[in-house]
Amino acid sequence: MKATLCTLFVGLLIIGCGKQAKKETWIEDIIATGLSERNDVLSQDGIVDYNVYRDGKNDGVCFEYIMTHSEKMDGDELKALLLPLVRTILNEDREGETAFESGIYFRFIYKGKDGRICGDQIITSSDL
Repeated sequence: MKATLCTLFVGLLIIGCGKQAKKETWIEDIIATGLSERNDVLSQDGIVDYNVYRDGKNDGVCFEYIMTHSEKMDGDELKALLLPLVRTILNEDREGETAFESGIYFRFIYKGKDGRICGDQIITSSDL
């Protein structure tokens, strides 16, 4: 009985570690893809810098935009603008959709050139 429980525990541990490893790979891939679009993003009016990175130790990816202006953005309006964009991205990428459904989220941060946060919005799978 003990051997069976130990085997089951080890099996569940391996499966759990495998899922976390897959999440890590997805996060790294999302960051790499976001950074590969840097030149396109910087060619847009009003954007002076752009970066993509992991949201600390969490299962999220931050897309940070430095804007020429520092006006505060309404959270609801920002979310309404971002949701169609995220839906389009995920509809074009089944692997990304699976990653999103696994609990990975996107965080969009907009800052003025002075470093002040103008908008900060997290989009999760439950928002879609």
